[in-house]
Amino acid sequence: MGERRHTPIVTFCPELDRALGGGVPLGKLVEFCGVPGIGKTQLAIQLSCDVQIPECLGGVGGEALFIDTEGSFLIERVVEMATALVEHIHQLAVSCDSEVDRAACEAISLESMMRGIHYYRVHTYLEQLALVTLLPGLLDGPCSRVKLVVIDSVSFAFRHDFAENMSQRTRILNGLAQRLHRLAGERAVCVVLTNQVTTRGIGTSTVFLAPALGESWGHNATIRANLFWDDGVRIAHVHKSPTSQGALVPFAVTAAGVRRFQAAPAKRRRDDGDDDDDD
Repeated sequence: MGERRHTPIVTFCPELDRALGGGVPLGKLVEFCGVPGIGKTQLAIQLSCDVQIPECLGGVGGEALFIDTEGSFLIERVVEMATALVEHIHQLAVSCDSEVDRAACEAISLESMMRGIHYYRVHTYLEQLALVTLLPGLLDGPCSRVKLVVIDSVSFAFRHDFAENMSQRTRILNGLAQRLHRLAGERAVCVVLTNQVTTRGIGTSTVFLAPALGESWGHNATIRANLFWDDGVRIAHVHKSPTSQGALVPFAVTAAGVRRFQAAPAKRRRDDGDDDDDD
């Protein structure tokens, strides 16, 4: 019997969605890595809103559970993105075939969308592990409509407490990954992880940035994308994916949220003697 096909959660950047196989897939682990300010948290918040797009509009119609390890979840920013999405849904409501679907879309509000993001703040790796252990119970109870689990970031709490015992950290991380894989598969939820980067190759001729938590951790995600800057443009390199491995996709972070990148129009050169001024 083939694997059941679930509707993915879109990012609102069509090119990135295509590279991800239609969006971030339910039942899988997806990891976004990159330097501070590149848009990892913005992407996580965007997905936390987009998971609530109703099924009649091609969405998942679920909710999000957001685990914040860094304190980067800013309510004001969430309100901006959610407001833009609510307006978009209301504009599309007219395309719904039935009155019931149209009414359901029009009933979506900023308040309902904010209620659809279950927020948890953790401060240590022990709190992070404990909350992940409790996730199945939460999804059976108050968070039963959750279809997206975010950990932003998965690495922050693990970067400073294991300097003298990296093998213990590896064992703990392997156990964490197994729990998240089981949760994604058994509950048909997408687990999105953000990850920091660290400097490698210090003391050699080649110094470079690589995702934190080591090479063994990199095998855990079904889809992995590195986010980086290229001449002032945000780029997502989807280097691990069942569908489009190696894709390089520009994307933008606007006031409304994550969107497709649109290059600024080139300035037109004026011929000598040509004067656009009114005087």
